[in-house]
Amino acid sequence: MEMFWADGYANTSVSDLTRAMNISPPSFYSAFSSKDALYEESLKFFVEHHGGQMWDRLDSTPALGDAVEAFLTASASAFSGRGHPPGCMVIAGLQEMLPGSATDDATVSAAWLKAQREANDRKMQNRFKRAIAEGDAPADFDCRAAADFVLTLQAGLSNTARLSLSHSRLVSIARLGRQSIEVMLGSETIGQHDVT
Repeated sequence: MEMFWADGYANTSVSDLTRAMNISPPSFYSAFSSKDALYEESLKFFVEHHGGQMWDRLDSTPALGDAVEAFLTASASAFSGRGHPPGCMVIAGLQEMLPGSATDDATVSAAWLKAQREANDRKMQNRFKRAIAEGDAPADFDCRAAADFVLTLQAGLSNTARLSLSHSRLVSIARLGRQSIEVMLGSETIGQHDVT
């Protein structure tokens, strides 16, 4: 997992993997069937062990602005933590598997990554819909645009973490994300009041 996380799918060869696991190529293919299949298993392991805290914070924090900041701050911490490669393996994988790229033929993992991105988008939109239901956001709040904004900001945190931006600077970006959502909430509310 950490080899794929650090170097990406294309830059991690089967020979790199067999050396790291101290197994022969026939044993590798017997165990995993293909590099792509192992990559998908590694992605699933990453999500299970490195991706949950940020989503838990999003769901468990009551106020919407606080929840967005908690999500982005947890993302910043996960992406810049010590003892593992920087950034997010899923976000990096999505960028690497873009259509037309050298690795878009890795169809199994590319399909899994797309499904994961869609699932994350639904989870984020549902958090904004919940805020509407709880009276924490106006009824006409644009949940899709807000979800796109927060997930795009999270992708930026991952990319800048991979460029060695410090944890404190990543957290500052997370705070700006919260402020931006609060501006969106305020402008939506102002617009609603103007109509009435």
